[in-house]
Amino acid sequence: MNNPIFKYTLFFVLVVLLQIFLLNNINFLGFCNPAFYIIFILLLPFDTIPLVSLVLAFLLGFIIDVFSNTFGVNAAATLLAAFIRPYVFKYILKNDEQDSIKLPRMSAFGIVWFVKYTTIIVLVHHIVLFYLEAFTFSSFFFTLYRALISSILTIILIIITQLFLFKTK
Repeated sequence: MNNPIFKYTLFFVLVVLLQIFLLNNINFLGFCNPAFYIIFILLLPFDTIPLVSLVLAFLLGFIIDVFSNTFGVNAAATLLAAFIRPYVFKYILKNDEQDSIKLPRMSAFGIVWFVKYTTIIVLVHHIVLFYLEAFTFSSFFFTLYRALISSILTIILIIITQLFLFKTK
């Protein structure tokens, strides 16, 4: 039961089911939908092989697309989030922290670091997701507003999850 592949597979399945059956049915303020599934990419270990990370991100986004009928927008946005993830690590981590801790958790790095890390990746993901979904710049500011509100909602859900489910033992 301590096998990391089993744990991440179970986490993947739980996140997909939660997104498909619960969160896709939530429309906060009538137009905001939290994309909580991005937590799977955020919490992958630092030393995950980049190709594995990209394949998992594509699979995650593709599965969400299939059940949401969104024709690839989730796959594209999640793939971009997984692609920028190592660069975000290098940008906000100190060199000595990069070698000592292997998992990106709030309990390991603190709330400020985790909020920065999550905010950057979630904002990029949501902006790409909502602009691909709209596929027009005619409602540029409304789409940006939707992306920002949904990002805030997603970040809050991810932080709550970190506070209650991923405490250090």
